[in-house]
Amino acid sequence: MAKSREQGRKRKQPKDGGADDETAKKVVRKDELTEQEQEEKDKVVDDPKRAEVLEARKERKQKKKEKQGENKLTKTQKRKKRKEQRKAKAIDRAAVVEEGEQ
Repeated sequence: MAKSREQGRKRKQPKDGGADDETAKKVVRKDELTEQEQEEKDKVVDDPKRAEVLEARKERKQKKKEKQGENKLTKTQKRKKRKEQRKAKAIDRAAVVEEGEQ
């Protein structure tokens, strides 16, 4: 008993027959589709509600990417970006007002 305490716990050795590095690289999870495959999958949508969901998901992904990029911007770059966004918003509002008048 004392001898085993001195040795400490033995680490389990991995058994042979597990996936080696090459086969592990080949395995692709379902949620890790390439962008091209994802676009093809989106094109085949028959259900309009499903299409809306996919579009919303795409927009959220895009927003997330933009948000991640914002962290790397300097203060002046952030100011410039906000200014551009305000301009775009004003243009959108003007377009909506024009549509409402017609």
